[in-house]
Amino acid sequence: MEVVADSHALFWWLGGPELRKKLSRKAQRILEEATRVYVPAVVLLELLSLFERHGEPEKFSLLLSRLAPPTYHVLPLSLAIVRRCAQLPSSLELHDRVIVATADHVHARLVSKDRKIRTLFADVVW
Repeated sequence: MEVVADSHALFWWLGGPELRKKLSRKAQRILEEATRVYVPAVVLLELLSLFERHGEPEKFSLLLSRLAPPTYHVLPLSLAIVRRCAQLPSSLELHDRVIVATADHVHARLVSKDRKIRTLFADVVW
């Protein structure tokens, strides 16, 4: 099974056993069983910003080192994804639109705790 991970899901999943507890059981199971985890590039930028704000850039480097193929695949922003973003409600934050559009583009389930995303995208796991 292929999934797309949003920022919280990826951070908590890769952050070790203590952080994994923040994921729902269903989200943990889906990520554990995934044959491929797609990571939208915007997710990495969100996490970079978070680590920089907290003065922990070395933790970002550690997170990047855990994105090993073949399980993890970072997806760049493409014209197809941008076009899909334009079709999504503007009430959704732009980075969330990119994440949803990416999941839609690769036809994968999305792992996200975001309630707004869960109401707008049918195949969300939390």
